[in-house]
Amino acid sequence: MAKTTETQIADLKKKLEDKFGSITSKKNMLKLGKHLVTDMQTRIRLGYGAPTQLGKRQSLKSLKNHSPAYKRYRKKNRSKLDSSTRPAKQNLTFTGQLVRDLRVLKATKSNFLIGHSKKNRTGETLTNRRLSGFVQIQGRPYMNVTNLEFKRLLRFYQNEIIKPILSKI
Repeated sequence: MAKTTETQIADLKKKLEDKFGSITSKKNMLKLGKHLVTDMQTRIRLGYGAPTQLGKRQSLKSLKNHSPAYKRYRKKNRSKLDSSTRPAKQNLTFTGQLVRDLRVLKATKSNFLIGHSKKNRTGETLTNRRLSGFVQIQGRPYMNVTNLEFKRLLRFYQNEIIKPILSKI
């Protein structure tokens, strides 16, 4: 009888290793990263930044350039705006290019990296990565993860990745 129990435990152990091995896969880390990017984009489009890692969200510093020349520029270049944002709300950049370009750059079996691509807007020489650094230095930090976003990410991980795997065991 002991041999049967050892065999059952070995089988269960193998099943758990197979199933839990898939929890920490590159594919699942990519899913988590994409979920977090979507959450961060929503926060930024609503006009909030994250000054500290796992802190509370705060309103982004406004784009304070209300000179007549700037108003003419905004009126003339309305077509460059992202369709999902407005300059009155989203104070990261006028065009929304950083929000659109936020993505998962790299995913491995145990983690993921969120950032911007090396591309630049048509007709400009400044890349999105360099623009991101400039914007954050100017007092509009947005790349940190808020406490609420972290909790949502944990919930997503539990509901979308762990529960389906455990239900198959």
